[in-house]
This record gives sequence, C-alpha cells and structure tokens, in this order.
Amino acid sequence: MAQAGFKTTPVDCHHNKHVPRTQVLILDLTNPTDQTTLKNLIKSSPTFAIHIALPCGTGSRARERPIARHLLQQGAPQPVPLRSAEHLLGLPGLTASDARRVELSNQLAKFTVDLIELAMTLGFFISIENPENSWMWGVLCHYVLAKKSVKLSKFWNDLIAVNFANCAHGGERDKKTKFLCSRDWLASMALPCPKNHVHKPFTLKKTTAGWRFDTAQEGEYPVLLCERYAECLQRHSNFITHSSADPNRIPSNIQQTKRHPQLIPEYHRVVFSDSPPKADHKLLLPANGGENGAKAKYGKNHTPEQFVKFAKTLVHPFDIEHRVPDVLRRNIHDVLSGGVQKLVDFRVKESKRLAQLKHELRYEEARMHATLPAHAKIVLKGKSLVLLQHLLKEQQFPDLDICDLMKGVDLVGKATKSPLFADKVVPATTSPEMLLQSSQGSNEKILGRDVHQSEPDLARCGRQL
Repeated sequence: MAQAGFKTTPVDCHHNKHVPRTQVLILDLTNPTDQTTLKNLIKSSPTFAIHIALPCGTGSRARERPIARHLLQQGAPQPVPLRSAEHLLGLPGLTASDARRVELSNQLAKFTVDLIELAMTLGFFISIENPENSWMWGVLCHYVLAKKSVKLSKFWNDLIAVNFANCAHGGERDKKTKFLCSRDWLASMALPCPKNHVHKPFTLKKTTAGWRFDTAQEGEYPVLLCERYAECLQRHSNFITHSSADPNRIPSNIQQTKRHPQLIPEYHRVVFSDSPPKADHKLLLPANGGENGAKAKYGKNHTPEQFVKFAKTLVHPFDIEHRVPDVLRRNIHDVLSGGVQKLVDFRVKESKRLAQLKHELRYEEARMHATLPAHAKIVLKGKSLVLLQHLLKEQQFPDLDICDLMKGVDLVGKATKSPLFADKVVPATTSPEMLLQSSQGSNEKILGRDVHQSEPDLARCGRQL
C-alpha cells in the first residue's frame, strides 16, 4: 500500500503469531477502550479505505474434516466444530477454552459491524475478508440484524462479493476466499484457479513446537494478492496521501531471519519463462507470478557436479585461524613472567594514578553533570563520566559513543553504528506515535489486572499501599 502511494495505519494485536512486515498499531479490538481508540482515529483522519481480515479460526469449515487415523494414533489433535448454521454464535457444550475463543471472535465480529456502519456513515471504502464458506459471514449477518437498522441492513445487502481462488493471486494451496466490499473496485480480482499448476496439499505436521496445520500458513496474504489489491484501490482513488518517510531508511518489510543463511543456494539458477526449462527444475510461482511478462518462475536444480564444485569453495569454521589478541597475549606474558608481587605493585600504582586523575578532573566532571537533564542527574549521581571518557581515549577504545550512552539515549529510533558489533537491523514493529495511541487502553488493562487474585492477603496489602 505504501508503494502504491497510500499512507497506512496497520492494526494488529499482540497475540498474532505471524510476523508483521511493517510497523503496526497494537490494539486489542475485543477491548472497548481500544475499539474507541480506533474509531476516533478513523474519524479524525482522512480515511479512504479500510480492509478487515477477520480471524476465521472459530468459523473455519476445516474443523469439520476428520483427521487421518494414523495421525491420530501419533497424537495429532482432532479439531472440533465450534459453530453451525443453527448455532452461529457457538455450539452448546464447548469447553471453557473453546467457548472463550468463540466469545472473543464474536466480539471482533460485532465490532466489525460497527466499522461497516461507520463506513456507511462516513462514505469510505471498506472490504472484509474470510474464507468463502466461513461461518463468520453468518455471524456478521447476525450482528447486522441485531442493530435493527433498515439503512444498515440495506447497506449490508448491497455489499459486493468478490470470490477468488487464492492460487490465482500467488497462493500455493486450493483455498477459496471472499472479499465483501462496499464498491466494485476489487471486481477484477474475482479469478478462478488457472488450472496450470499443482496445489500444495493441506497437511498436518508434527514439529518441535507441536502439531501444525497448513491452514495456518494460508492466513498470510501472498505478496501478489497485496500488490493487486493496492493497484485496484490506486485506480479508483481521487487522492493519494504520500508518506513522508525517509527514502534512505531501510525498508521495514525487510526482516532479518534468525536462521543462518544458506551455504549453498537451493537452486543453481532461478529463471522466468513461459515454458518449463529442459533441465531438472521446480515450479516456484504459477501463472502471472513471473517477471518481465513471463508467466512463471522456475528454480533449476544443481547437478551433482555443480553442487560439489560450489561446496568445495566453502570454508569450514575449523579452517579459520583464530588469533589471540595482542593485548591479551601481553597481559598473559606479564602475569606469568613478573609474578604476583609485580602485578600487585602495578595495580596499586594505577589506583593512585586514577585517584589523582579523578581529582584533577573534578571541576570538568561537575560542569558535565550540570548539563544533564534532571532525570539523568539522579541516575548518574557520583558517576565519573569525564574520567571514563579520558580512559577510553587513553586506551584508544574504538567506540567513544559509549560515553553518550552513559548519559541516556532514546528508547526508539536508529542508534549509531558501533564498530564493536556486526550489523543486525531489527525493523520496528510499531512507531512512537502508534505506541502512544494504544497506550490508554494498555494502561487501563494493566491497572485492571488482579495479579494477586490467588493471594487475597497480598492483594489487600497492595490496595492499602
């Protein structure tokens, strides 16, 4: 959306297991305070469009499919349906945890209807996404009817359904998705499966963290789907709010993986072509997934000879020579050759020198502390910052910015690069402005927690304090 020229405010909650690729405003939209925060933000800004990806876990029809017997024998869980046509708001007899999940999902659906009504009133474009056969569409309809508003009911009935196959927009599995939109701007996205590729199966895998359903992976939008959505809005926008972000800033969607980089690339070469290559290959992106007009993207596998040739260029960690630093070598030599008494004499001499140096720098130290802000003065009272800076320069320490660190630094923003450490850019998941916007609801939730619920005596003492 930002690349299409829109200024965006993504909203998510801290429970989301997916890693965001941009900064997000953290709000718990099951909380009335956070709901009010979002609605006030929409009303106070020139909102052009809102897209809602309503969680579908409790309304998924995949829960109605039985798990294979051999997986159940291995300990795989058997999800149970949580809703039905007769019980859209939750089946009777659910476990406490499932009932809680359904209740939270219902609250989100009810708030989604509030946003639909807000879109009707203010006139901005709104789209809601869920699987085509999800029970959540019925839940939304229930809360629309509960409003008992003829105008809202008509607006709901006039919403335009855009049904498409996820694989037609870069997805890997056979998943049918629906957008429900207030205008026909996304009509061009109503594409069936092109039938020119093989779908990945929906499987259940056992991992170190437990059993994992592939349906969870399909929760993330493919990049191609996002690009086409943004293009549709761009074509129908009367204005585009350009972001004032620094063009030289490292893009926030570049996430540094925790895994080590590949020692040998998975493919010898990646090509874009209308037809499959003759060499052994794998289809990476189906139709409309290529570049420069090509229909598809292919990865050409290594031949055994190519793989071995590449492997021979790698350097094993055991083959790298690790030298002992000169300063450490000198210290070891001095301790072993001079004996204990020489070491004691040296330490006494240095202690006297440092005490004298601290005395000589006392006035400069006082001037430095006088320039500090009030909160820093309290923390740094009695600390010899000027003496530290003097000793760092004396030892030719490579990172003198550590002195500024002692005075206090901003908790947000981009820090200066230290020569002592390698680069590791960690994009911010939110911004200071977004954090402040969500702080009111967060503060109320923190203050409202009864952390000593199981210890009434301790709770009573806390209230008395």
